[in-house]
Amino acid sequence: MFSSFSSVGFCGSRSLPVSAQPLVSSVVSSVLSGSSARLVVGCSVGADALVLSSVPQSSLSRVSVFAAFGFSGRGACSLSAVPVVAAAGRGGAFINWWSGGRLSVPLRLRLAKRSLALVQFLARRRSALVCFLSSPSSRGSLLACRVAVRLGIPVFVFCVGFSPSRLPRLGRGSWSLVQVAGSSACQWSPKPLKKQLKEFYESITYSKYDFRCRKHVRIVHEEIKSVFTLGLLLFSIIVAIALNHFIPMKSNQSLQTQPVAKTEMIYAEYQEMLLQFDDENESAKCLQWLNKTPATRLRSALRKSKIHSNRIDTLLSKRPYNTWTEVLYLPKVGITTIENIIIAWRKVK
Repeated sequence: MFSSFSSVGFCGSRSLPVSAQPLVSSVVSSVLSGSSARLVVGCSVGADALVLSSVPQSSLSRVSVFAAFGFSGRGACSLSAVPVVAAAGRGGAFINWWSGGRLSVPLRLRLAKRSLALVQFLARRRSALVCFLSSPSSRGSLLACRVAVRLGIPVFVFCVGFSPSRLPRLGRGSWSLVQVAGSSACQWSPKPLKKQLKEFYESITYSKYDFRCRKHVRIVHEEIKSVFTLGLLLFSIIVAIALNHFIPMKSNQSLQTQPVAKTEMIYAEYQEMLLQFDDENESAKCLQWLNKTPATRLRSALRKSKIHSNRIDTLLSKRPYNTWTEVLYLPKVGITTIENIIIAWRKVK
């Protein structure tokens, strides 16, 4: 089911009962064993906590957690699963601290922006979103599902304690029952664009009101249909001529701006990665460890974090570093390598 996805996100009700643990565990196990996808989850009690508790210790390095609070639980509330998130971080999970904004952002807005950041992270790669609902009126989780649908992310929902027929719609489309990890789930199927256009055409071709006799449905005359068709044809020709005139100039502009856009995307991912540091002191300590650790000990620690030997040689040959940006732009070194460096530092500190 999830073998074709590079990331699988999880969300759900904060009131999800503990009795749903077997269902959550079976779905998480299905993702871990059937694919190499990265697991992306939030930081709240209920569904988020059950997902994190279902991940084996050996697979925590494949987990990314979007936390609305900071390191050591600063800025958390009673609905935050601080101990579970902290345990996942110690086990090797990648924690995005303050993913909904800093402490100055109100808690309710910070939680919503956290969920939005999670869905936007999924949208940048081929991903799916799995939601565990204990109620058809779970506003936060359904908001995440609606945003995911608008961004083209497949959405799967498990209904815990209520009938799937009570699920609200996520836009133009319908729910369909599918089997996921041996359990029944609902998958949202957006309505094809061709069908939407057909319904729109029928809605403007037929009128439900007859001003002479309201009991009958009036059909537009064939002459009006012909005029409408001719108008569409002329409009299509005009649009084609305009596109033919402007497309070459736009394509040249896109070729010029493509490297800039790619650089901005890499830098955004780099900024997200460094959110796991609670403050600049921690970031500086990790960079100091990379600079001053003896080469033999550093090589051994980085190998345990699955960093390739040629990247380790590059890191050692260019020491010392003043900022993390210098590490980011080393040849053969990228976001994944820096993430593994931070994981290695947390294990040995």
